[in-house]
Amino acid sequence: MSDNNNENVLPGLTEEEQSKVSVNQITDKKVKVFVGGVETDILESEMNTPDPTEAATHELDDGRELKEVDGTDFTPQQRYCHFDFLESKHTSERTYPSIEEQLDMLYWDKINNTEVWKETVDKIKKDTPKTDTSDMSKVFDKFGN
Repeated sequence: MSDNNNENVLPGLTEEEQSKVSVNQITDKKVKVFVGGVETDILESEMNTPDPTEAATHELDDGRELKEVDGTDFTPQQRYCHFDFLESKHTSERTYPSIEEQLDMLYWDKINNTEVWKETVDKIKKDTPKTDTSDMSKVFDKFGN
């Protein structure tokens, strides 16, 4: 299937992957999400969030005004994602050593009877605590939303 009309629709995709891309996905917004603590981009249409027509509200949504850069209001879907992010933003702020470094720490801790790994992880957890969602009026993203 070497259809030249699809050649550079989405650079970096194989021909087979491009054949599976709908026109809607090409114009769809990419949204940053956290899957298993890892930041990734997905298309807004692929998100497991409520359909905007259902007017579902995230359990932590406190009704604050949320605006896009251009001044338009967030869609219900964007609001849901925003509060979902705030609930788990500590995972994006934590910068753990690589797995290799952690395994090395654990090995040398065992050999030297030390607790370097535990002290390192404890410090990271202390410096970036989980988001306290008991009072959402105190929880904001880096843009003040």
